[in-house]
Amino acid sequence: VFFDKEHFGEDRLVSGNGRIPWPEFFAKAPLSETVRNDLVRLHGQNADYMAGTAVEQKLAALAAMSWQDFLLKHAKVHPDAILFFRGQGGRNNKRVDTTPALEAAQRGSVGFNGLGLKLRGERFQQGSYQFHFPDGNASLARLLVNRLVPSAFGGGKPLTMDSIVQARPDYAVLDDAGSPTRIRLRSTVVRVQHDGAPEKARAVRIAYLRDGQLHGVRAANAILACNNALIPSLMPELPEKQREALAYSVKVPIMYNNVLIRRWTSFAKLGVSNVNSPCMAHTGPSLDPG
Repeated sequence: VFFDKEHFGEDRLVSGNGRIPWPEFFAKAPLSETVRNDLVRLHGQNADYMAGTAVEQKLAALAAMSWQDFLLKHAKVHPDAILFFRGQGGRNNKRVDTTPALEAAQRGSVGFNGLGLKLRGERFQQGSYQFHFPDGNASLARLLVNRLVPSAFGGGKPLTMDSIVQARPDYAVLDDAGSPTRIRLRSTVVRVQHDGAPEKARAVRIAYLRDGQLHGVRAANAILACNNALIPSLMPELPEKQREALAYSVKVPIMYNNVLIRRWTSFAKLGVSNVNSPCMAHTGPSLDPG
C-alpha cells in the first residue's frame, strides 16, 4: 500500500498487505494510534456492529446505506480510517462512499464478519484479470467485427484473442451491400422515431450525420446500443417515465493505462507486484501477469 504525503503526512510504501499479521502491517503505516487500532480491529474478527437487529432487518439496512456509512456509524471507526479504503469500492469505479454496504459484505469486505449474515454463497465471483490486450478493449470490438463481417479480416477461420492483435481489417468491406451485416462508420445518429404513431408503427426512421450531410434510413427495428444518457435526446417520443429511469443511471469516469517499463525488476526490488494507492489518481498499479 502506498500512503501519500497529502493524505497521510508522508510518502511511504508498506509491503505485506494481507500477507503479514495486520497489527504488524499497520504498525509500519503513517497512521495515528487511533486509526491504526481501528483498522486492525476491522481486519480481524469483528463484533456484531448491529447487535439486537434481526438478520432480515440487517440486510435491508445494509442495502440502504453505503459501506462508508456502515464503517462510520456502526463500526464507529475514526473518519481518517476511511482514507485507507478509498479506491476499494469495487468494480466500475464504485467508491467506499457509493458502494452499498450489502454489496461490500457480499464481496467479503472488512467489518461484516461478525453480523451473522451467512452470505458465503452470495459472494461475488470476480473474473480473471489476466486477459489484457495491448490496445485495451479495442481487441474485443475487433473480435466482434470478425464474427459479424468475416470478410473484413480476410474470411476463413475466426480469429482468436492472440491473432486479432496484429490483424489488419479491410474497412472497405464493412458496409458491403451484399453482406448480411453492415457496419457504417463515421455515422452519428441524431434522431430515432417511429414511422407513424408509436402504438401502431411497424418500422422506425433513423436520421444520421455523415461527412456533414444528413441521411435517413428506415428499419423494422432499432436497438439503441449507446450510452443511455443520450437516448432522451435522440428519441423525442420517449415516455416521461423512461426519461426519468434513464436519468437515474449516472456514470463516472474510469481509466486504465498501459505503461511499458524498461526494467520490471524495480517491482521485484520493492517486493511487490501490485500496489494499492488509496488516494492517488491511479489506485491500483500492478504488473500484468499476462
